[in-house]
Amino acid sequence: MVTDFNSVFIELQSMGFTTYILPFLLFFAIIFAVLEKLKIFGDNKTNINLMLGIILGLLVVVQQEIVTAVNSFLPKVSLFILVALMFLVIAGLFGAKTGNWGGIALPIALVICIVAIIWALYPSTSGNLWDLPSWLRPDSQNRAWIILIVTVVIVIAFLTGGGNSQPKSWNEKLFGP
Repeated sequence: MVTDFNSVFIELQSMGFTTYILPFLLFFAIIFAVLEKLKIFGDNKTNINLMLGIILGLLVVVQQEIVTAVNSFLPKVSLFILVALMFLVIAGLFGAKTGNWGGIALPIALVICIVAIIWALYPSTSGNLWDLPSWLRPDSQNRAWIILIVTVVIVIAFLTGGGNSQPKSWNEKLFGP
């Protein structure tokens, strides 16, 4: 019998794998890890932490409202983590160091990351990427607020920037000191 990945996942889903097993493992792992790290019951009490993790994991899985909320929430969190990692990779490609996030390279990396996110999400929106909610649609009041906020940020950055008496090389201007 030939089996492909799609039929395997459909079979696992029909057996309740995504409804019961995965949420239980997630909650158990989080609860057990937190109890082990915090050592609420003292040192070398893994058996108590294990039992409490299993019990609380099973209690959460019984409540289908919680499981449904988690199943709809986790893909969004995963997307956010993926976007954050993508931003860090792009910032690293432009030379941002761990302790040094200055220069013009970071805003360039941010713009590239935003464009890449829009490009990546465009197919999943069925081409309706610009069909924004009514409160986000650009109108004269929204444009006025955006201009005001950008102006205030520029003025604050200009006033608090401080002058440097020594010129910087192009590398320091681009990537920071």
